[in-house]
Amino acid sequence: MAFHETFWVVTGTTAPVLALAAVLSISDLHRLAERQLDEWLKVNREVPDTSARVGSEKFDVLLHRHLVSLRRNGKLAAGLVLLQVLNMAAQAAMLLASLLAIADQRNQGAPMEWMLIPFFGLLALSFAGSHIVGTQFENSRYIRRAARLELNRRECSRLTAPGSSPLDIPVDLDDETEV
Repeated sequence: MAFHETFWVVTGTTAPVLALAAVLSISDLHRLAERQLDEWLKVNREVPDTSARVGSEKFDVLLHRHLVSLRRNGKLAAGLVLLQVLNMAAQAAMLLASLLAIADQRNQGAPMEWMLIPFFGLLALSFAGSHIVGTQFENSRYIRRAARLELNRRECSRLTAPGSSPLDIPVDLDDETEV
C-alpha cells in the first residue's frame, strides 16, 4: 500500500483541534451537570405543599416533569463528560499515529480505519453540543411555563377568595364562546 503523507498530515492537524474542542465541551458539560444537580436539590428541598392551592394540579405535573428532566439531563451530561474524555484519548492516539506515520514514512494501518476516529469524535462533540443547547432551552421553557402558571394561580385565587363576587370575573363581551 502506498504511503499517504497528506492524509497523515491532515489527521495529525485535526486531532489536536478535536481534542481541544472536547476539553471545552467537558467544561461546559460539567457546569451543566452541576447546575442540573443544584437545581434538582433546590427544587426537592423547597417543594411547596400545593395540595390546598387553587390551580395547583398543573403546577404539580409541571414540577414533577421538571424534576425528572433535571435528573435525566444531569445524568446524561455526566455520561457525555466520560464520552468526551474517551474522545480526547482517541484524538491523542490519532495524533500519535499520525506523527509516527510521518516519521517512519509509512502508513500506520489502513487510512480508512483511522478516518473513523475524527468522524466519531466530531459526532460526539455535536451530540454534546446539542445536549447543552437542548437542556438550556428546556430549562428556559420550564421557567416561562411556571411563571405563567403562577400568574394564573394568583388570578384564580384572587377571584375565588372569600368575599369576591362572580361579577369580579372579567368577561370579554366580544367573545362569541359561552362563558
